[in-house]
Amino acid sequence: MLTLPESFERRLTEQFGVVVLSQLRQALASPLASSIRLHPTKSFRNSLRAVPWCSLGRYVGQPTLFGADPLWHAGAYYVQEASSMILAQFIQQLQLTPSRAIDLCAAPGGKSTLLRSYFPEDTLLISNEIETKRALALLENITRFGLEETIVTSSAPQKLRATGLTADLILVDAPCSGEGMFRKEPAAIENWSEANVALCVRRQREILDEAWMMLEEGGCLIYSTCTYNRDENEEQLHYLQSKYALEVMQIDLPDEWGIWVREEGVYSLMPHRVEGEGLTIFAVRKRSGARSSRIGKAQKVSTIPPFLSALFKPDNLYEHHDTWYCLSKAGQEALSLLKGVQVLAGGVALGTLKGKDFLPAHTWASSAPLATKVPFPRYEANEEEALQFLKREALNIRGEKGLNLLTYQDIPLGFIKQVGNRANNLYPRDLALRNSTLTINDFPNWTILC
Repeated sequence: MLTLPESFERRLTEQFGVVVLSQLRQALASPLASSIRLHPTKSFRNSLRAVPWCSLGRYVGQPTLFGADPLWHAGAYYVQEASSMILAQFIQQLQLTPSRAIDLCAAPGGKSTLLRSYFPEDTLLISNEIETKRALALLENITRFGLEETIVTSSAPQKLRATGLTADLILVDAPCSGEGMFRKEPAAIENWSEANVALCVRRQREILDEAWMMLEEGGCLIYSTCTYNRDENEEQLHYLQSKYALEVMQIDLPDEWGIWVREEGVYSLMPHRVEGEGLTIFAVRKRSGARSSRIGKAQKVSTIPPFLSALFKPDNLYEHHDTWYCLSKAGQEALSLLKGVQVLAGGVALGTLKGKDFLPAHTWASSAPLATKVPFPRYEANEEEALQFLKREALNIRGEKGLNLLTYQDIPLGFIKQVGNRANNLYPRDLALRNSTLTINDFPNWTILC
């Protein structure tokens, strides 16, 4: 059984009672199944048990080396803790269809990719992370899943707000004391302290204030933490209520799911009640008035290569540093607002002109809707070839001459260029498998992982 900090146990008993503490201790001492969330269109066959509150969520019943799976690299699924997937219920039940959304504390990307899966295709998503290292991990994960109508930034919330950027939905998955990480990461127990809880509370309020200023009137703010205590959850709702005109939004959840409604509009998924590590979440609507989204200027359009203009609407194309991108006009207008903000991705990079040749970008292959427009032949790889591709090894295959889109189980993995009896491997170095010892025997067998 895990040894929890005495001050944590005392606080939890004061807030929820000794019975909850006892039940939580017992839950944290037991193993928990992993969980994944499927891509809505890059589907693959499986018979996995469903996560009740997320139509795309699945439990994986055995230890699995996900990083060895070509399907994971292809973005066919995202490994995500099941409790976090409750966000899908808010999007669906509240019928949230924003024109522009911001995930303000987005790394490593679980909730951004979930939003992308449940939002309309024309919703623009700005996925932001303040810490550069975590922002790069965020970019990798969203790249695999698909960058369509998504801008990835690395900025402090204050700096992002100062640009004049606004949104009609903002998600604050706030940095917290990490009580929901106790079972997965022993360091979370060692690092827990009452002083850290107080520090997190202050930081969360600063982020909430910035988010509120960016939120358009009538817009929705969703707040969540992977922690249990009331200070970082209910008390943050009370803080917002004390400062701003808002409406607490509610959803209906079946009793059998075990989700705890701790007070009106505050929903808690705790390990002794649900099959998950833990999450607390609430949503509020900014009262009154018409929306006032600030509009920027679209990117300056260069002369579009003819074959791209034949595949895409010209308004959805722009060029930056010799690379062509696909992003809606509304997305390009938002990009123009982000002066002084580090932008890591601005939609789907399609590729670069090299003289008369066009070198396609990997992000074109990883975008499910845009990959259907790839004008090159497809080569279906077997397991060995897929693994060689992901390791960036030489490929002794016989595709059609020139550029090919390499697929695995009919899902795009990336591009190759067939030259004679071999193919040049165009998989990006920063995404390549670093473990050279992996074999196809390490691939998950999805028919038995129930």
